[in-house]
Amino acid sequence: MADPRLALVKYDRRHLLTPDYLVIDGPYRFTRNPLYLGDIGMWVGWAVVFGSPAVALGLGVLVVGLQIAVRLEERGLRHQFGDAWRRYEATTPRFIGRLRSAGTRTAREVPIW
Repeated sequence: MADPRLALVKYDRRHLLTPDYLVIDGPYRFTRNPLYLGDIGMWVGWAVVFGSPAVALGLGVLVVGLQIAVRLEERGLRHQFGDAWRRYEATTPRFIGRLRSAGTRTAREVPIW
């Protein structure tokens, strides 16, 4: 049996993967989803380099799928972290916004995507 101290995620019936802690520094100061944003950037690059309509279609499917998946993930994070998540959510854009630290923004300055 695995050591439970090594577990980075835990099971929650309302959300399959809920982290044990909320990361709000590093790239997470500028976007709540830096890894997904990187995936989108990678697909944009592939679409440009290959000039492929199929890759461009895949990019569109990815963007739509991420919009749905991120909202579901955020529901679990809101439940898991409560007010800490709400403060972070109010000051940090879902994907792209102003490139300023979360501590220096107001909720009105950040688009909610």
